[in-house]
Amino acid sequence: MTDISNFQARAAAATTRALSATNPAEALAKSLTDADMPKITTAAKNYASLVAARSLTTSQTDAAPASTEAAAASNDGRSGGEVLCTFHKTENPGKASLLCARALLLVINSTEIPDSTTSPGSSTSAISDQNLEREVVRIVWNGLVKKYREGGADPAASKPSMVLGRRSLVHAYPQVLERIRRGEGEEGGDGGETSLLPANVDHNEAMAFFEEFGKLLLPLGSRDNENEDDDGELIWSIDGGTAELGKRRERRDQRGKEAVAAAKADAKAALVASASSSLTIEELPDEENDEVR
Repeated sequence: MTDISNFQARAAAATTRALSATNPAEALAKSLTDADMPKITTAAKNYASLVAARSLTTSQTDAAPASTEAAAASNDGRSGGEVLCTFHKTENPGKASLLCARALLLVINSTEIPDSTTSPGSSTSAISDQNLEREVVRIVWNGLVKKYREGGADPAASKPSMVLGRRSLVHAYPQVLERIRRGEGEEGGDGGETSLLPANVDHNEAMAFFEEFGKLLLPLGSRDNENEDDDGELIWSIDGGTAELGKRRERRDQRGKEAVAAAKADAKAALVASASSSLTIEELPDEENDEVR
């Protein structure tokens, strides 16, 4: 009897696993929470460290202008016109970067993804197939936000930033950035949205922080120039940017070798040109030529 009970329990468990595996929505939800690494909190900390280091190693003229107008001019993903955030209007770039990262996570963990609208005449199945990932992300994300607001024994475990990663944040970040922009434009509204921007941090530099983080969410994708640095890999890669840094070192070494080779070639060409200019071949006078003949 015990053997039969154990067999039935194993069969029920196997059936449950099989059903879950054949349900695309459930499988997707599980991959979002289990397989999408690193999590948003880790990426935000990586980005804060990147911006702080960049601020200490570049001058204000080296970096792109930290302005919302420059950031808004780049609306085509990761291509061109990007703002590189730096903190040069503060004595402590590390603290400014940390304050912005903290403010960003607060907005992320309190922002819900709105329900997608369906256009008239569209078939339900077609819309479901097209927006399956967004709908699953929306349900999982909003559920976590609600649970986090309600509190509990371990509220940190309910934060979207602690549970979800890049794949989910891509769908939520437009609302996150819109809340930040809206708060930026208000002057003490009833909703208190002005508190979304960190205090004691330059307005434009803070907005550049949020804008660039959003752009680094998007992968560079296929490209012809494989020698381009990708800061997104420093933030969102599982290895913490180790592979990207290795590629950058290789590219620097290669550029160094090419520069040395070019310098040697230029020096050799200059030496040959100098020798050629100092060498003079004199022709014999006509009468001497006649005697030789």
